[in-house]
Amino acid sequence: MSVEPRKTCLFRQTDKKLVQPFSMEEGFEQFCKGVSLYGPFWNHVLGYWKASLDWYEDLKRDSAIHLKRLAEFMDCPLSPEEERQGVVSEILNPCSFAVLC
Repeated sequence: MSVEPRKTCLFRQTDKKLVQPFSMEEGFEQFCKGVSLYGPFWNHVLGYWKASLDWYEDLKRDSAIHLKRLAEFMDCPLSPEEERQGVVSEILNPCSFAVLC
């Protein structure tokens, strides 16, 4: 998920912290060239995209751990008895990428 480039460009135009104001055309040209207080926009998007790929790989690799964490977050933690009975597998199997794809 990232901010739409148009919104980023417009925000930059209305940022009151800028030392030197500029026209919308100048701001657009600078944005397209990657000139920004925070670095080129597309570098930020690419960084977040790569991080999300790592997160999904971790989610696929350790699905049971993430399911338990989600259950705790939802204030419905799995009991040790439920874990012994295989409730985690019963939830994960129909939700697996193999079944969904």
